Amino acid sequence: MQKTQTAVSEGRLVRFGLKLANWSEQWFPDPLVFALLGVVVVFLIGVLAGEGPRNLAIQAGKSFWSLVPFTMQMVMIIVGGYVVASSPAVNRVIGALSGVPKTPRAPWRWWRFSRC
Repeated sequence: MQKTQTAVSEGRLVRFGLKLANWSEQWFPDPLVFALLGVVVVFLIGVLAGEGPRNLAIQAGKSFWSLVPFTMQMVMIIVGGYVVASSPAVNRVIGALSGVPKTPRAPWRWWRFSRC
């Protein structure tokens, strides 16, 4: 019974993960959507915490440009990671490493017990 429930819940989790990945792939080229959602969420949390909307807007305007270095770092990580991972030498290493685990759970089991 528990194996069946685990398989069903893993199936649901896998389906949810795939839907989330598809949604992210659709919006990933436009990071403005994520930035705007983040701003709105933080703004609403600030208002709920008792801060005035005017003060929040002023502070957001003062702090906005401090996000540029972080954004550029993330762009370099994404672009650099893609370039490195798509190079033939690294691609062969990734392919060889991906053949090591025989089941999806094998690497996690090894990691958990190797820390003791």
